[in-house]
Amino acid sequence: MKVFISHSSANVEISEKICRYLEKNGHSCFFAPRDIRSGFPYAEEIMNGIDSSNAVILVLSEKSNESPHVLREIERAVSLDLPIIVYKTEEVTLTKSMEYFLMSHQWLNNDTDTDISELLTAVNGIDAREAKLAKAADAGTSTVKGKKNPLPVAGYIAVLVGAIVLVALLIIFATSGGAGNSSTAQNSSSSVTDSSSETQKPGDGTTSSAVSLPASAELGDTVTLGTYNGLPIKWRIIEIKDGNALLISDDILTMKAYDAAESGKYNFIGNDDYWNEDISELPVMTQQKLRGSNQWHLSNIRTWLNSDRENVKYDDQPPTNAAMSDLKNGYDNEPGFLNSFTKEEKEAILPTPILTNNVDMNVTTEDMVFLLSKDELELLDKADVSIAAKPTGKAVEQNKSPIYKAYSLDMGVEDHYWWLRDNGGAAGYEGYLVCNSYGENKVINYIVGVEGFGIRPAIRVKLSSDIVKQNIS
Repeated sequence: MKVFISHSSANVEISEKICRYLEKNGHSCFFAPRDIRSGFPYAEEIMNGIDSSNAVILVLSEKSNESPHVLREIERAVSLDLPIIVYKTEEVTLTKSMEYFLMSHQWLNNDTDTDISELLTAVNGIDAREAKLAKAADAGTSTVKGKKNPLPVAGYIAVLVGAIVLVALLIIFATSGGAGNSSTAQNSSSSVTDSSSETQKPGDGTTSSAVSLPASAELGDTVTLGTYNGLPIKWRIIEIKDGNALLISDDILTMKAYDAAESGKYNFIGNDDYWNEDISELPVMTQQKLRGSNQWHLSNIRTWLNSDRENVKYDDQPPTNAAMSDLKNGYDNEPGFLNSFTKEEKEAILPTPILTNNVDMNVTTEDMVFLLSKDELELLDKADVSIAAKPTGKAVEQNKSPIYKAYSLDMGVEDHYWWLRDNGGAAGYEGYLVCNSYGENKVINYIVGVEGFGIRPAIRVKLSSDIVKQNIS
């Protein structure tokens, strides 16, 4: 089992002692600065150390309690649902931010300088639980966000039988001349409704007249439609409903920030620098000025994905380099995602109602292109489409951020993290990322103004469209 030891430099002696003791008893540790590789960015190394660990030990003292670096480490661990053991070396009055993150985790007191056996017992307990969960997973369970949820084999069989029956009914219905209801939607329009109003389930497509489905239209099939960066886009069918199909790109097509810092300069408002500040207790609008908005209907990525213009019009702060965390991968001057689609290809795409859960109200947009929600990830499993995805060669060539190298290639994998559309976490600047195959967590929270993560778009198409039927394989 791997343990990340979070500590202040003032507590390096006791932290090093904990590290030696755990490693002597069969565990491995990430201990800074010992495990920081020469020539690599310190912050990235810390993040990678946390991401690859199974648990975190916080050596809590007055110094670590006040350290913004330690706070960021704990915030990251909480976002990954990692167990945290608080090893208190002295009486401490927690800061509000630290109290928020530590209220539900295990605490141990350091009664003497040398007695750390209870710490080993706590780590062994976590290790035993991890082994039990892994054994349960091998026996036939599914994993969501790093937690195992039982899904017996019988459940998979029931889903498969149900799908076969549904397809048979659709074929009978279509050949008998039946017709469904049809509805139309205006493209790229949005409406605001009260949170108590009845709204359509996010991600559901509009219904259309029943059609004779092409024989090859099955879950998991590939549809080639549109181009990006000069390459044809290959999509996978993950849902068939009412003669329409929900598609997701097979690959990560580009690496971009979900949204730009609304101030125009990441972690700055005017000349005020917030890089070393805890902004979690600032007003949400201030958080979004500093690091971007996690609201889908306000996001730069939604605007870009749904634009077919050569010059995309952004209603708020455009996604410039200066508004990104690494000052790279700005896309304010890039043509819209749909710019290279033909008229026939765009006509095959159905506008889809998308609901954004806001604090005060629900906002529904109708989008040609969107990102999946966390709940819709289960559709990939049902369609036997991999949740893991690699960026295309063109996406890697276009990317200027070090994130792909640090989070994927340096870990020995080509699969990369990609954005979901949900607003994730308590902060106004956190979204959801689907992780790569490295580590156990499948979905984590992350800052939307970081520009090195993948975009894997989704669209809903009419299976009756000739261009769709001609390009299913």
